[in-house]
Parts: sequence; structure tokens; C-alpha cells
Amino acid sequence: MARTPKLLMRIAADEDMCSLCAYGWKVDNKMFVSKSIEVGQKYTGSVTITNNCPKPLTGVRVDCGELPEGVTLTWDVPSRIEGNESVKASFALTPKVQASEAVNLAVMLKSDQCNDMELSGRYAAYNPYPNLESEVSHISTSATKGRQKIYKLSIGNSGNGPTGAITLALPDFIKSLSGTTIKSLAYGETTTITLGITPADDAAVNVSVSGRIGVNCANGNGIAIPYDINIVSEETGTLHVDVCDEFTYYTDGAPQVQGAEVEVRNYNTNEVAYSGTTNEKGCVEPILTEGYYRLKVSASGHETFSGMVCVDPGKTTFKTVNLAIVDDIKVKYEVVETEVEDVYEIVTTTTFETAVPKPQLRLATSATSMATR
Repeated sequence: MARTPKLLMRIAADEDMCSLCAYGWKVDNKMFVSKSIEVGQKYTGSVTITNNCPKPLTGVRVDCGELPEGVTLTWDVPSRIEGNESVKASFALTPKVQASEAVNLAVMLKSDQCNDMELSGRYAAYNPYPNLESEVSHISTSATKGRQKIYKLSIGNSGNGPTGAITLALPDFIKSLSGTTIKSLAYGETTTITLGITPADDAAVNVSVSGRIGVNCANGNGIAIPYDINIVSEETGTLHVDVCDEFTYYTDGAPQVQGAEVEVRNYNTNEVAYSGTTNEKGCVEPILTEGYYRLKVSASGHETFSGMVCVDPGKTTFKTVNLAIVDDIKVKYEVVETEVEDVYEIVTTTTFETAVPKPQLRLATSATSMATR
């Protein structure tokens, strides 16, 4: 049986063979592209074609065939490759429409001498999106009731595409002084939005108002900026605090607690607005700006009181604090001499202090029946 020559077997097995020799040609990367590309942007690349034959190759070209819709692909290939020479073949790929899934490409590298060689590629195409960013991640400020507070907010675009028109979603007491619509921002651009914060006339003072400001854009996702605005006031009022205990209600003269420590703190910031002790009448009367406060009252031998109080503007707010007396047991030790020399007696005296209510006397009468004879 006749055998096929080894050289012919090699040629038959080589799909890239050349009709002039047994060596053919080769490409360094048959997957010429694998990339995510922005819609409308040109992506360029190249492959290296090597002629392994000592004789030149002619009619070298790339046949793109029928391409998928929404893409253009062009090749720039030398039509002649000398023997044993390597050349660059460059291409330009431009997607026209968005393609979130991979799009496969197949082209044929051809010459007059060698077998056709398939080159493949794939790409995904995305639209350029903006990325809104705020200079501050959280707005924390204060605003005076009855007055407008000006706040500057800087917004930028760090994304690939323009933002389109920018709009704001604001609560009723915050207005945009820069207009309801902000112009589009290109990549790297920033703008400053001026906000006017005007608390309502009936807004609670020394209380933080929390929420989020929405910054939206036509071409992408918006951002939400949280805010905490402490409402304050310049109006003042008087806080009158009377400190009482059981003796106030059950003993003659109704004495209130003298020397009790009174501390008043801002309800929102916890800053001390007043600290003092009750006078001989058992009261304090500080002047404070209107709003909510935390009130703490303490006295020796009494339980401590903690609560909340609201000071109204232009008037006196009265607050009575009742401190419960803490029962107290005191033990006193005395050393007493005895009639026996060098012998002493230890006497223990225990005193129990408690609030004893004032006794209440009630006169009861009974009816007497008298018979007349």
C-alpha cells in the first residue's frame, strides 16, 4: 500500500497553508478585540501578520462580510507581505448603539496564495453616563426661625457623559435661589447651588429637622443628600423653676428646697444653657432663648429629676419639680467610760430620717337623744 509523503500530510493538516510552500502564514492574536466600548467612540487596535514563506504574499486583505447592526469596522492591511516578513494590520471599531450583551464578530483574512484565516472578536457597547457628586455627604447647619439662612451646595460630575438638566427635590422650608433647573454639567464640571433655608413660624426650636435633598439629572441617576438642620431662635423667655419636696406640702410654711442644683441644656445640641442653685425661696428664674430644653434638678437627700421643658418667647414658663426625699439612716458611735478602770462601753445611736406628714386633726361629733318626760 502506497504511503502519503510526510510533507504532503503536513500540508493537508495545516489550515493556514500557502500554495507556494509548506509554511503558510500566522497571526499573533486571532481574537483581535474583546472590549467594552463607549457608544460613538472609535476603538483602534492591531494584529501582527507573519509570512512564514520565503516568497511574498499578495492580495492580502480582510473581508468583514456582513457585520451586526449598529457597528462599523474597517481594516488597514498591507496588500503585500514579503517573504519571512511580519506586518501590522490595524482596525477601527465604532459601536453606534448600546449593546449590554457581548456582540460577536468574525472576519476573514485572505491572500492570493494562502488559505483564508478567520479572525474573531467581541465587544459590548455602553452609553456614557454621568456621575453626580456632592462636595458634602451630609448637610449639618442651623437656621434661625423667622430669618432666611443661605447655604451653598457644590455639585460636580465625575462620570463619562453630560448630566443633562439638573433638578432638585426640596422640602417646603428650603428653596433653590439658583432656579428650579440647573444647566447640564460635562465631565469634570462643577456648579454651586444656593439654597435658602427659612424655618416656619411655628417650627419647634432647639429641635433638629432631618430629611434628604434630592439632586436629579436627566441622563443618569440622582443622589440624595441627608440633612440635619437645628432650628434656633433669637427670641427669649423666662423659665421659672420651683423645687419642692414632701416638706413643701406637709409642713407649716410650705418650704421649698434651697440649694438644689438646676441644669438646663439645649435639647438638640446638649450644650449647657444654664446652671445654678435654687435661692432661699427654692426657685431659679433664668432667661433663655425660646425652645426645647433638657432639665435636670438634684439635691442632697433627694432623688434626681430629669425631664423636658419648652420655653415660650416673651413670657414666663413655670415648672414645678417635685423631688422625693430619700429615707436616710445615720449611725453614731460613742465611747463611754465605765466605773471599771480601763473599761469602756461603745454606745450606738441610730437616727432614722424620713418625711413625716403633718398630722391632720378631725373633730367628730355624735348625736345625743334626750327624752322629755
